[in-house]
Amino acid sequence: MTTAQPMSPAAPTFPTTRLAAIGALGFAAGVAIQNFVLLIGMPDTAAAPSDVAAWLTENRSRSTMASAIVGFNMPLLLVFAAAARALVRDVAAARLWVDLGAFAAIVLVGLFGIVASTQIAATLIADGGATPAFIALWMVHNAAFALAMTAVGVALLGFAVGMHVAGLTPAWQRTMGLVGATLLLVTGLANAAVASGSPIIYVGLGGFGLWLVWLVATGARLLR
Repeated sequence: MTTAQPMSPAAPTFPTTRLAAIGALGFAAGVAIQNFVLLIGMPDTAAAPSDVAAWLTENRSRSTMASAIVGFNMPLLLVFAAAARALVRDVAAARLWVDLGAFAAIVLVGLFGIVASTQIAATLIADGGATPAFIALWMVHNAAFALAMTAVGVALLGFAVGMHVAGLTPAWQRTMGLVGATLLLVTGLANAAVASGSPIIYVGLGGFGLWLVWLVATGARLLR
């Protein structure tokens, strides 16, 4: 008669909180590198297309690397959104808000894709100058960027409120999220002005900065 062998213990599951933290911190780091390292000095939406074409031609490698990082950022944002939903699934009030944030994150990924795709295409033809094709691509790029302000605002609103309701973040993070979301949503209402170079973009950039700070603070808290 053979003796039954003891069963080996099941492999530990990867904590959802840690997965959410990695998504938040990784996305924030990728966006910071993309915008504050690779794209520093890039002409803004108010610049003449000829100036944009000249910059892209002179900085083709930087523009290409920045676009490549988008492919790293988008999965991390979706990982954070999915993990955040899992973390609050047993709290009905929190689940409603986090679902709102997650759905906005999906829209944001689509808009980021348009921004990156048009930047890639514009970079490839920039050495031809401000041709009609280049101008059309850059107008779509700026329009998608402007609409992304609204998507970021809704995502920040949903995540900031929902994760606080679930007890995962303190009140000051919820307040910071509400302020950042308000700035982004106000800017999003002026999307046509943003796309044409209005200074109101700086209001949205302030909200975007708070979004990144919120992600870093949330990621760090979840790791602990």
